Amino acid sequence: MTKRRMLVGLIGANIQGSMSPALFADAFAATAIDGYYHLLDVDRLPERRLPRLLEAVKVAGFAGANVTYPFKQEIIPLLDAVDPEAAEVGAVNTVSIAPDGRTTGYNFDRRGWRNSFLEVLGGDSAKGKTVVQIGAGRAVAFALMGLGVAGLVIHDLDSGRANALKVQLSSQYGPSRCRTTSNLEHDIAAADGTINASWCARAQRQWNVCASGGCSISVPDWHRVRCGAAHARLSRLSSFDLGHQSHALGR
Repeated sequence: MTKRRMLVGLIGANIQGSMSPALFADAFAATAIDGYYHLLDVDRLPERRLPRLLEAVKVAGFAGANVTYPFKQEIIPLLDAVDPEAAEVGAVNTVSIAPDGRTTGYNFDRRGWRNSFLEVLGGDSAKGKTVVQIGAGRAVAFALMGLGVAGLVIHDLDSGRANALKVQLSSQYGPSRCRTTSNLEHDIAAADGTINASWCARAQRQWNVCASGGCSISVPDWHRVRCGAAHARLSRLSSFDLGHQSHALGR
């Protein structure tokens, strides 16, 4: 029996150390797909801008692509459709490409991060608590609000990004539950927990989570939860070929 073939990849900057190719290799093997995962690194392709990269993967016959820093917001106006959850977060990390070339953007970061938090720490670690988030990661912030934090304090070296995220969260969850800070040391000392959602944490393949007694999600845990995300994304990328509704697996 001939295996289905699939091309997918990752669009972003400084992604040569990404674990996604290995994670998708596992997902391909588990789903009996003859697939290949390409890294489309703009640092290695300096003349390729995002619109050209998106068009290139469509012409090459990709089933879809993951999207990472710095394109998760920039890609939205280039797409034909955006899933409601991605639209709410204001960021896309997965693009499905239909056989006719139509593109749809999704965001699996929010639900994946939420599921891994619940699995490792439990819902009581966030509900009603004050949490400091280092880095203006949109999906993480929305996940924390959905988990019921009483107050989210955002710090980012780019104050504009932090303020933009605060404005969006405040419009949906109320201004009393979210604010920014420039006095990080003071707010960490006063908080119930701290989430390192900075780019440095992701580059080190680690989420540092300190909440209700403290917990660290280390590299093995990161690998485990990211494997779930790879299967979820592959399921979505395969949905057009399979002709049925995909079921996203939690990270």
